[in-house]
Amino acid sequence: MARAVAQKLGSQVEFKPINWDSKILDLNGGNIDLIWNGLTITDERKKETEMTKPYLTSHRNIITKKQVQILRQRLI
Repeated sequence: MARAVAQKLGSQVEFKPINWDSKILDLNGGNIDLIWNGLTITDERKKETEMTKPYLTSHRNIITKKQVQILRQRLI
């Protein structure tokens, strides 16, 4: 999808690995131009960066044996 968007914009895309723990520092420091996916939008991150409208919503599910009791918690 990133390649298709870049092509439509007349731009080129380069994928490169980053240290996920410092992704916001890399973004704000100009080491990378954008983070395409895998970044959860939070109020704190909205203050640190510019965000687009989400193009995808993913949900996390945990599947266990019927006998296993777990606490249900909203994951962020």
